[in-house]
Amino acid sequence: MASVDAKSGKTASLARDLLEKALLREGIDPDGFEIRKMESGKPYGIVNGRVVGISISHSRNMLVCALNGCGQVGVDVEPCNRSMHSGLRRRIAHPDESAAILKELCGIRLWTLKEAALKYTGTGLRMAMNRIKLKQHDTHVFLTVTEAEPLAIASFSFQNHWIAVALSAQTGDSGRP
Repeated sequence: MASVDAKSGKTASLARDLLEKALLREGIDPDGFEIRKMESGKPYGIVNGRVVGISISHSRNMLVCALNGCGQVGVDVEPCNRSMHSGLRRRIAHPDESAAILKELCGIRLWTLKEAALKYTGTGLRMAMNRIKLKQHDTHVFLTVTEAEPLAIASFSFQNHWIAVALSAQTGDSGRP
């Protein structure tokens, strides 16, 4: 995780640096890594003919980068203490989501789970969050089915931020561009 100074305007530079570090950690030469975009604008990488899913998110003080060598990935980060208007919370809730999930999850955690799923699909916020129906699998893992495939979304707090990471829930990930 990298710290972000929003006032400096260096978020893009920090994101490139973080991506390079993540690639090196995975044994991938950043010089041989090419970033491309799907028709939707979602980024992905190509290295030695292999597709690597990429997702980057930032808040005022945190920058996260997720890589997936087996397919796509979606990530979102928001401060735990970020407030959310109750009307917005109602607007992002799926009509069939269990009352227990909606009662238990704080609004911003619900937001990160749904935004990670939307980033996975490549639609981002162009698709309404209330189309994502969450089902709690355990304390930190939630499941949803998008129009394309089922997803597993891990959700955890780190340094006073909620982070959600969405991956395919199918064996033999098919989330390729």
